[in-house]
Amino acid sequence: MWIINQKTNQLKINKGLASRENIFKCISYLTPLFISTFHSLPGFTSYFEKTSDNWIQKPIYNLFDIIIVDEAGQVSPEAGVAAFSLASKAIVVGDIHQIEPVWNIPYQKIDMGNLKEAGILNEFEYLKLKEWGVLCSSGSLMHLKNA
Repeated sequence: MWIINQKTNQLKINKGLASRENIFKCISYLTPLFISTFHSLPGFTSYFEKTSDNWIQKPIYNLFDIIIVDEAGQVSPEAGVAAFSLASKAIVVGDIHQIEPVWNIPYQKIDMGNLKEAGILNEFEYLKLKEWGVLCSSGSLMHLKNA
């Protein structure tokens, strides 16, 4: 199928949306599985759009049919949750009692300050947010499934 598609379709390579979607479609004929880390995924699954004065990098939403997250207990929420917008379905597998994520926000006081500044801490109790696993200093994707 890939060879037939290449005969009828000129592969235009640039950083625009149509080109990036076409590239993923062509590559998927050869390999239906893409593997990435959560930190490199945004650059891998985005395109550039020209505005009046500069270029803006944007994600390609619903690019994949399914995202499979293995060892989700090791992924901090701020690193992983945005990836779910790239697919229509997700399978999340992991264990919260094994290795914890390496958190970019190392202290709960920073989380509390950010929540207060955003006006969120008044709506929810901090301990409830911690229990749900949504905090940047103590959460994980595996915790989020219970939220």
